[in-house]
Amino acid sequence: MTLVGNTGIGLAIGSPWKTALGAGDNEYLEKLRSPTDKPTKEMLREGPNVFAILALVFAVAGVGICFSFHRTRSMVAMSAGILATLMLIALLIQFKIAMRSALNSSTEIKDINMGMVIKLKFTIWYFLSLACFAAAAFFSYKHSRIELDDALAKAIDFEFQQQQAG
Repeated sequence: MTLVGNTGIGLAIGSPWKTALGAGDNEYLEKLRSPTDKPTKEMLREGPNVFAILALVFAVAGVGICFSFHRTRSMVAMSAGILATLMLIALLIQFKIAMRSALNSSTEIKDINMGMVIKLKFTIWYFLSLACFAAAAFFSYKHSRIELDDALAKAIDFEFQQQQAG
């Protein structure tokens, strides 16, 4: 059962976390909304997440530059894909560290060993986005290699042409 959830866009723009608990457990809901532990406060804060915003910015920049006719578009798109992938990985690490430190520092959770019950899960959409950004970076790299090979094939090597004619 999911206790607290948020979407990727929700993380990026700082929308509040949604709780799945009913109105009967007001004390627990209030503790989730205003936790006393510093790591939990940082994880559940209602503000934009820098890593999620940067991943979105790099994704939009990469798509935008792919449709341009600039000669370095492949390398810029590859860089944007790599940076977006790294930002999503940093987001995962940030939440894993915050969850681990929240579970380790909470005295109530230590008493009943909730570390085995409470889990941090990312949806298939997170992993699909991660794979798409990595694939975009890989394909941009391959495209830049093809463009380089084509440019080298079109180059004129006067020494080679003289040896062949003679």
